[in-house]
Amino acid sequence: MGGNEKMKRSILDSRRRAVLAVVAAFPGGRECAATCPGLDLKQFDNKLYENPGNRPLTDEQVRQLEKVAGTSYLPDYLTSLYNGVYVPCPS
Repeated sequence: MGGNEKMKRSILDSRRRAVLAVVAAFPGGRECAATCPGLDLKQFDNKLYENPGNRPLTDEQVRQLEKVAGTSYLPDYLTSLYNGVYVPCPS
């Protein structure tokens, strides 16, 4: 994405949608994303879709996915709850 495209991207309105967007942006898709936090696909899907009796992916697991995907959907969502904007620090 170019600089202007990032600026136009809308903030997702729920944590679940932010996490789904991260997985959609992950190189190789959901199958590859599952291996990042060390889960098999069934475990990953249960967490991703928040199936009954399963805890969702942790913030740390989502952060790991975002690091690989090059996205910032979760921090964008969280800062928007406080009427803020996520600004990454230079590495």
